[in-house]
Amino acid sequence: MSVNIDEIDNCAHLARLDLDSKSRQAIREKTANTLEMSEELFQVDTAGVAPMFNPVAGSQFLRPDEVKAKQPSKELQQCAPEIENGCYIVPSVI
Repeated sequence: MSVNIDEIDNCAHLARLDLDSKSRQAIREKTANTLEMSEELFQVDTAGVAPMFNPVAGSQFLRPDEVKAKQPSKELQQCAPEIENGCYIVPSVI
């Protein structure tokens, strides 16, 4: 797939990049090479190839969502400087 300088200029404009002619040409060549390699990958016949194993998908077991014992809030709030109606009182920040 060919990439022309106008497309590089458009992308550079969208990305707010100021490129000189040497940089534009280098980016055009690298982009064209990358697109050519991706076209080669799409031409490979993968009909008989099994998908790769995903180690995260098989080992990410989630625990069941169960109600556990409540935390003793009165004991936890003993170290707080001020408590009112079971809530922590904090200084206002403006």
